Amino acid sequence: MRRKDIFVVNEGNDTMSKIYISCDLEGVSGIVNWDQTGSQGHDYGRARKLMTAEVNSAIEGAFEGGASYVLVNDAHGLMTNISCEKRHSGGCS
Repeated sequence: MRRKDIFVVNEGNDTMSKIYISCDLEGVSGIVNWDQTGSQGHDYGRARKLMTAEVNSAIEGAFEGGASYVLVNDAHGLMTNISCEKRHSGGCS
């Protein structure tokens, strides 16, 4: 059984440079108020978009740096903050 809060991106390169990314809303640029970090809070949808964009940028940077495998963990609350529809295209759930 695969956890819903973790997804893997694999570019299929021969060299195996593995990267683990753990993200939390409180560390995302643009999150300035506790209301943004809960599903009932003001601007929570925007916070999810910001988090997803930062995770996608980190994934792209890892691959550009030579990684062949990236494991991402959403470490905030119920672990359903990264937008599945907007995450890196190589991701699988």
